[in-house]
Amino acid sequence: MSLRHSIRVLPLRVKKLWFEARRGRLLAVLQGAPASSVEHRWLSALGSMSLVIDVGANRGQFALLARHVFADAAIVSFEPLARPCRALRELKLDNHEVRQLALSDRAGTADMYVTRADDSSSILRPGRLQHKHFGNAHTTAVEQVTVTTLDHEMATLITERPCLLKIDVQGLELDVLRGAEQLLAAVDAVFVECSFVELYEGQALISEVASFLIERGLTLRSLSGMALDESGLAIQADALFVREADDRSSGMALARPT
Repeated sequence: MSLRHSIRVLPLRVKKLWFEARRGRLLAVLQGAPASSVEHRWLSALGSMSLVIDVGANRGQFALLARHVFADAAIVSFEPLARPCRALRELKLDNHEVRQLALSDRAGTADMYVTRADDSSSILRPGRLQHKHFGNAHTTAVEQVTVTTLDHEMATLITERPCLLKIDVQGLELDVLRGAEQLLAAVDAVFVECSFVELYEGQALISEVASFLIERGLTLRSLSGMALDESGLAIQADALFVREADDRSSGMALARPT
């Protein structure tokens, strides 16, 4: 990890430790357990959720936050890599299902580039800009993973609403969405990491992801966690898309994120 990136994320790390200390998890986190992704706490503005679909769960950072913010929601996490998946299961969160799968627009198997920081691993090869801006693109192994689609997986689950779909898959976001055409009709909010530049070889950029979701009735409401390069241009951000109130049978109210 570059010195610039380390300095940029230091305040967030302090905030995470403080949050976990208040929840009685500080010692576990200091011993290597995952910390909640507190930078996304503002998602509580969405109100209650009945179902959270966590795609690209890694070691459970978002699942931990979802369990705190959406106390009554069922959580289904997808993580393809063996080691993070074990850590995810060891969290033993209430009403939480873990599936060791990669998601895309097809079924089969794929080689996954496992990077030094395993939350940067991807089916797509890390590119020059990923290494330049985040310093964690060195591939340490290649792991074969099972690939399927969200539509196939969620066909075995009653999709309760309101439903939040979170996607963080290092460049494969549009492929995941293409494999979720049927599911998207029952999703009230999509929270997806998007890139403004090509960090992974062949990845879709934010304009393509946004167009896909807007065409399916969702509206871009927020960009958060913006990462900028040294000249101030955007590299990456987390985008929130929501279904307008008239289109939500659940009647979910959306407060303005703060």
